[in-house]
Amino acid sequence: MLLIGLWSSGVPLVGLRSASEDHVSLITKRVRILGGNLQEYLRVMDSLEGEVGDTVAHLKAGVLKSSFTMIAPYFESLSTLKELDLSHTNIQSLPPSISMLSLLVNLTLKECSMLLVIPPEIGMLKNLRTFDLEGTEIMYLPKEMGKLENLQCLRVSFCAYADEYKDYNGIENIIPRAMMSKFRMLEELSICVNPNAKWWEVEVIEAILENLIFLRCLHTLKLHLPTAKELQYFLRLEYGHVPIYSTLQDLRLKAGHSEQLTSYVKTELVDSFEKLEKCLKYENGEGSTDDIKELVSQAKALFVCRHWTIETLSIFDIRRLKYCLLVECNNMRNIVDADYSMENAFKFLKYLAVHSMKNLLNIWKGPITRNSFIFLQVLALHTCPDLITVFTRQMLKNLISLTVVIVEDCPKVKSLVSPGSTDGSHDYIFLKRLRKILLLDLPELVSLSNGLYIAPKLETLLVFNCMKLDCLSHYELSSNVKEIKGETEWWDALRNRNEWSRAFVPLKRDGELMNQLVEDTNSLKDFHKLHQGHGGPSKTSSSTSVPPDSRLLPAQSSFNETKKHLDWEMFMQFLKFRKPPVPFFLCNSGHVIEFLKYLNKFGDIRVHVQNCVLFGHPNPAATCFCPLREAWGTIEVIATRLHAAYEENRLPYMETFASNDLQAYLYEIRKSQEDAMGISFKTGENKSNFVQIHLL
Repeated sequence: MLLIGLWSSGVPLVGLRSASEDHVSLITKRVRILGGNLQEYLRVMDSLEGEVGDTVAHLKAGVLKSSFTMIAPYFESLSTLKELDLSHTNIQSLPPSISMLSLLVNLTLKECSMLLVIPPEIGMLKNLRTFDLEGTEIMYLPKEMGKLENLQCLRVSFCAYADEYKDYNGIENIIPRAMMSKFRMLEELSICVNPNAKWWEVEVIEAILENLIFLRCLHTLKLHLPTAKELQYFLRLEYGHVPIYSTLQDLRLKAGHSEQLTSYVKTELVDSFEKLEKCLKYENGEGSTDDIKELVSQAKALFVCRHWTIETLSIFDIRRLKYCLLVECNNMRNIVDADYSMENAFKFLKYLAVHSMKNLLNIWKGPITRNSFIFLQVLALHTCPDLITVFTRQMLKNLISLTVVIVEDCPKVKSLVSPGSTDGSHDYIFLKRLRKILLLDLPELVSLSNGLYIAPKLETLLVFNCMKLDCLSHYELSSNVKEIKGETEWWDALRNRNEWSRAFVPLKRDGELMNQLVEDTNSLKDFHKLHQGHGGPSKTSSSTSVPPDSRLLPAQSSFNETKKHLDWEMFMQFLKFRKPPVPFFLCNSGHVIEFLKYLNKFGDIRVHVQNCVLFGHPNPAATCFCPLREAWGTIEVIATRLHAAYEENRLPYMETFASNDLQAYLYEIRKSQEDAMGISFKTGENKSNFVQIHLL
């Protein structure tokens, strides 16, 4: 498939999927001279049909993958199309003429934030094999989809307010009952639901679980089971006398109610983790874990988040795990406890990350089994206030594959190796493959390894806010280390700094320091290196992709375009996390004003209140405690950019971004700041209409 993406800059981006280089050269040469005229692109492709054959149909799909939102006029000329990918666009709807694509095999509509409804004409696409709506939160599935009997892959995401939309529009069900049972050829089913969707508890049983027994070809399932009731129902499902979950090649399951994490865990890490093959995410559990035990034994990736009573992972069969992420399990004291009899726990583990574990004391308590941790490559420990021991000598002998160690905000850690583990070990080299050690906010750290020689191939040592570490011993650290990053204050206090001066890289105390530390201690990059080729998109996924940033930005955006994109994304996030959240189709000018009022709190302009003695003075000699506010011009420009983004993407007409209420609010801010500071703001000739003021 040949994919061409058109951006507002008019520059075509060409990417080859499957076509001869001659065809690519021919098409590229003919197309580039036409600029950004869509009609001309389509006309030229029609003229090329005899020269490049079926490639034209794919090429047209690529041309349509631009930032426009209306595609109805062009479907009549795409009847031979087999693959259509409109992901990451602002398309608002699929027209009824979608039914004309009778040969369509793959339809991909990922991350289309403005697409809410799938038309009933979708049922006419009898040859459709893959229908991918991942990240596009729709309101319901039309019952006509039951006609897609050849469907092999279905990925769909639902909006949290789908039930309100259903009731308001008189729709019978969000997912038509018994529809799933008609997809007898289905091999992959992925259903994502917004965590705020309270209606899902009923829908998942009646529309999905009750029909799974009919899907005998299913080998990949991604599903969220919010309560124990749905989980128990799923575990009882069988083909004959065999549990369905045990027949699946890839089961990615979320069990428990999802909530926003209070600890600092990268969203990208969570998202990437959930895409791993055979990933089990267990959230907000309490009490008995019997229901989940069998699923853990089948999992390759385990994400336990906020279990309130679990004390150790040793109650599970964790021999098959390759990836483990633990977050806010505050009753857990030992990740593995040898008092529970289990051979080869964590035998295949490659990645272990721990975040915000308030009472964690040890990674491993007691004698370690021979093969445990032998494949572990990345260990990341963040915010464990009671953690004392990172490594014991027995653990060190097993950690033959470890390459990255991150220890952050663990105030009781004095050394990476416990004191009792070093006797008689000074002539042995440990952690021979370790490349990176990152140590942050460890106020009691006095030694790297208690005198043990470790990491002969170490490349990077980063030390931040570990002021008691006043000596880097050659018995602990290889002289071949390439860089030692640290604060200048720490380095100046280091007793033997001259021995390591060739490798020292100072951390600059500027505004970017904390961002850089967050980036350095994020194990996501190392995690990505590990799981490349493990999990990810299945074989039935579309071969085309578009960078997520392409939704609003051209290929080479200006500063204004970038700011416009950021303002729009910030407004979307404001609607999403507002209490209660507001779906975009229900948003009004009041929400825009509320958003601008929120931003107004974070300014640096002193706006004097009327009873302040400095009220009305443009250059006061004294200071006061009047509130800081955002400058009027900044608020107005943000409102202007929001309106411009709305206009650019041709969203359905609404007064949200151009209402009289909004203009009145902007005038009110301007007038109040003029009076408070005794100055007059000058605008262009069109100051009565804020949408005509030039973008700054």
